[in-house]
Amino acid sequence: MLVYMVGRKPPPVGGVTIHTERLASWLSEIDGVSVKTVDVSAGALARFMLDCLTSRRNPAIIHCQTSTVWGLAVVVFVGMASGLNDKIIYSLHSDTWVKRNILCGGARAVAAKFLLRKVSVLIGDGESVARAARPYVAHAECLSAFLPPRGRLSGEPLSQFLGLAPFDSPVLVFNAYKLTYYPDGRSVYGLDVLLSAYARIEIPLTLVLLIPQLTGAQARMIQTAASKALNPGNRRRVHIVSDSHLEGWRAIAKADLFVRPTITDCDAISVREALYFGVPTIASDCVQRQRGTVLFRTGDAEDLKTKILQVLIAQRPKVHEPDAGENPALPFAELYRRSLEV
Repeated sequence: MLVYMVGRKPPPVGGVTIHTERLASWLSEIDGVSVKTVDVSAGALARFMLDCLTSRRNPAIIHCQTSTVWGLAVVVFVGMASGLNDKIIYSLHSDTWVKRNILCGGARAVAAKFLLRKVSVLIGDGESVARAARPYVAHAECLSAFLPPRGRLSGEPLSQFLGLAPFDSPVLVFNAYKLTYYPDGRSVYGLDVLLSAYARIEIPLTLVLLIPQLTGAQARMIQTAASKALNPGNRRRVHIVSDSHLEGWRAIAKADLFVRPTITDCDAISVREALYFGVPTIASDCVQRQRGTVLFRTGDAEDLKTKILQVLIAQRPKVHEPDAGENPALPFAELYRRSLEV
């Protein structure tokens, strides 16, 4: 079974690029599955089209991970032009895709609905995502299998790993690919809520913010919020790490606490990673979270502060190297095989 995995490759290291890279890697270890990765650059897509149209005799799976309508259009065109009954699988990682590209109306909505009708199976990484897309596709499934990172943890302390001075207090880690906002100014990732909660904490606590794409204005906003901390020492314990090459899990795994304060969400990879490495994890209750996550009321900084203090009382066990167990990409391979049989 040949699988073309179409999606952006890191860097920068964001949730979708991580998922795409790991899925291709895990699939390649399954007997009978051959994976060709396709970046979304113009040159890579041109080579992909040439390969699909000239080098095959059997149908393939084309799994599209791009979030843009034009990216999906390229995949649909290639699948239709090959004449081999290729099966197009489309992954959506946010329920806002339907709002942005269909509910907006106009030519974009017409194109998006046409393209989705050509998709064999749409995969939503959360039930809300699959539910939003079902009216527009032949078949939609919720498939949120966790794909663990490949590689081993380094042995040095987190501060040394990040190139910072040694930390003198427990470490809370926040991770977001970039900061995004709703039109009304609300922070999608809830960083404002976390900073407000942090300012109310009186015990020593180090805050590490992993944000690969960060503007200068956003960095200044963070520093201004940190300056309001009740504990004067905490004002210098806020560290912004903006490195597009940094794999977040390598830092998350070494934290004493991980917080995901989003006001809307899907199946966040960072939450799965934290739980996988045994890191105490606090997240907003805006969606159903993985078992073991400590929940706080979405947007409630005081409740988040309370949960942070409660979790810190119970010290984190030693960092461990988990065993991924059975290949986590098997559900995807099974879905591909079912699609080819139709």
